[in-house]
Amino acid sequence: MSTIVTTAPPAQTLSLQTITHQGASDEELLQLFRKVTIDSADGHDVSEVQIKRAFQQKINRPLGRQVLEASLSHANSCSCYHWNYHDRISGKVNINRVELTFDLNSKSMGQSVKGEAAGFFRPTSAYINATVYYDDQQSLQGNQSVQVYMDGSKFIIDFYLTDSASKPVARIVQEASAFTFQGPDTGDATWST
Repeated sequence: MSTIVTTAPPAQTLSLQTITHQGASDEELLQLFRKVTIDSADGHDVSEVQIKRAFQQKINRPLGRQVLEASLSHANSCSCYHWNYHDRISGKVNINRVELTFDLNSKSMGQSVKGEAAGFFRPTSAYINATVYYDDQQSLQGNQSVQVYMDGSKFIIDFYLTDSASKPVARIVQEASAFTFQGPDTGDATWST
């Protein structure tokens, strides 16, 4: 994934909003789920019963990977931390059952961060404004990896240049997150883009 130079859009109000399906019933959500085929680790299609159990958080690993249930009903703003300097970014992150895609633009640097990671669980989208920081090279390129995890109540997405990189080159943090991993082990919540 190479760095794409672009002109960032005007700064927007810091927000994270859900779009539709907020009050959907289990049956309505299952109707959405039926539209997508997901294969489990052993190659068998995940059944509707498994999906329903996963939604009700009755089993930990229904898809052979950790399932991320993204509940944004009580979500607050996004922010970020140290490195060399801070830079405001804006963009859109789409989260659904099987993938997370991101397209974020740096305001001051004129760079965009784009990519995707598989293994997520969410039927809708959310718009975010956040803060991103870069390494000394101020670039995001090559084969990157993405780590997604919880730190207390913070939902964090870290972007690494390689699997062996010691620190991320960019990070998105959602404070006071309502995201929850199913089960105590979030070790499978790491995928390459």
